[in-house]
Amino acid sequence: MKINIPRSIAGAAIAAVAAVFVVPPAVARAATVRIVPAGRDAFAIELDTAGASVNTVALTLSFDPGAFSVGAVNDGGSVIDLWIVPPSFSNASGTIDLAGIVPGGIVTASGTIATVDFVPANGGGGAISGPALATGSVLLNDGKGTPAPLSYLSAMLTPAPSSSAAAVSAVDTVPPDPFVPEIASDPSIFGGKYFLVFSATDRASGIAHYEVLEVPTGPAENVRGGWVVAASPYLLKDQTLSSNIYVRAVDDAGNFRVVTIPAEHPYRAGQWPGAPWQGLGILIGSLFIVFSIFAIAIWIRKRFRY
Repeated sequence: MKINIPRSIAGAAIAAVAAVFVVPPAVARAATVRIVPAGRDAFAIELDTAGASVNTVALTLSFDPGAFSVGAVNDGGSVIDLWIVPPSFSNASGTIDLAGIVPGGIVTASGTIATVDFVPANGGGGAISGPALATGSVLLNDGKGTPAPLSYLSAMLTPAPSSSAAAVSAVDTVPPDPFVPEIASDPSIFGGKYFLVFSATDRASGIAHYEVLEVPTGPAENVRGGWVVAASPYLLKDQTLSSNIYVRAVDDAGNFRVVTIPAEHPYRAGQWPGAPWQGLGILIGSLFIVFSIFAIAIWIRKRFRY
């Protein structure tokens, strides 16, 4: 499947993303990011847009590594459609980072952005405080990228002693969750060339890395390179979209899941791959050759008639 996505965001450029979604102006209203319990060993990062439509969320959360460590950050069921910075964490620095967009905007009172599994320090005990908001921004879906006023609420979390530690020490034999890579193009990314976006989750041990393999269709299907370690967005080597694309998500335990994207313009006999208009070109070329032979025959006939 091929999609067009808005401009990418990074640092101060995040405001430019929302500007590509042109909708009637909206009145700025306070959005709220909440940290709420999602089980004894997890909490959810939720968004309340206060009735306004928003299309961009970027957050950096900080936590006390002395109180707990993060086991995984999962985006299954997230209200975010496209990740610019997929959810990630650092137990060394005590941070959780994420940034994503929702084309067309979203209005929600309790939309889950991501779920965080945590491991209490020293086997757990009493309730611990959830992460704090270090930096964050929520942009209105008003065509201007207007920042919405942002508030933050965090709950106390009660871990289950020893249960998380046992889960971490258990052997992980489960592959990453199913995911859907997508082909996209945008004038501001890779000069308008086709690229691949993907993001997977793994609740047990976390995603270690991704790999991509492009296999040409037709006579060249056996001429292939190896798997390439890749990050999203990934610039496709075959810009004709005539190759089958395989994306492999590998978790920290070595388990993996492979997703296939069939070639959008597969090779067909008598055509060059990736160009659906080639059949017409071949027909025109054939007619030109026939016409040329006919013209030469007429010239020869006239030349030697007398």
